[in-house]
Amino acid sequence: MYINKSIKWYSRVKLNKEIWHHVQVVDRVLDIGCGLEPQRFLRGIKVLLSEPCEEYYKHLKSIYNGNKNVEIIKTTMQQISDILLPESYDTIFLLDVIEHIDKVEALNALYKLEKIAKRQIIIRCPIGEVPQDYDNGIDPWGYKINSWQKHKSSWYPIDFNDYEILACKNYSYITGNGTINKIPTGEMYAIKNISSSGKYLTIGKRKQSIISLYDMGMALIAFVLKIIPEQISRNMINIVIKRLWKRVGA
Repeated sequence: MYINKSIKWYSRVKLNKEIWHHVQVVDRVLDIGCGLEPQRFLRGIKVLLSEPCEEYYKHLKSIYNGNKNVEIIKTTMQQISDILLPESYDTIFLLDVIEHIDKVEALNALYKLEKIAKRQIIIRCPIGEVPQDYDNGIDPWGYKINSWQKHKSSWYPIDFNDYEILACKNYSYITGNGTINKIPTGEMYAIKNISSSGKYLTIGKRKQSIISLYDMGMALIAFVLKIIPEQISRNMINIVIKRLWKRVGA
């Protein structure tokens, strides 16, 4: 599965720290399919948020109302790749997006986006087939289930030619629908450096500590909840997600 591809493997904790050092400092960012959680690497810059889900789009509009640095449009990855000019954005983020799109359509859109990005494209997605289906009408964040939440394609490092791959074999302990993974699934960042701004992000000791504590906490929670009946553990996870979301926000 990983043959003939140069990949840098990390633990979950190290991957979540390492990725910061691969993000260029830029002025204009396009964040596609940002959902309820836009990228958190670059702050205080011009950002275009592209989100196709109506409920998530409305949530983003309410959160960023009055913020002159943030523009929000209701579009898909495929649609926005057809309307923007070449090199119109420095960096394009696709975080947990492409697995929700048909693979052929995603690859076609990605080819166009590579011309729109001036500096970088940064993709995050699961490694291999990682199904995500919801069996009731409400997701863990309290929103109605929609078609965008389903995983429709599987991705491997070999799919990203000319991209740098940072990956973790055992990354995700909790699924999108609030259940526990008996075997943690893999995750990767695929990074295409089109040109360099000359500066990359650094991560302070405080943020490193927060990331480490969060990741170790997720692993511990998953381990404990494995011995609890699924429906009970799912309800507990959903409650935690909702409470954390109110504190963290978009």
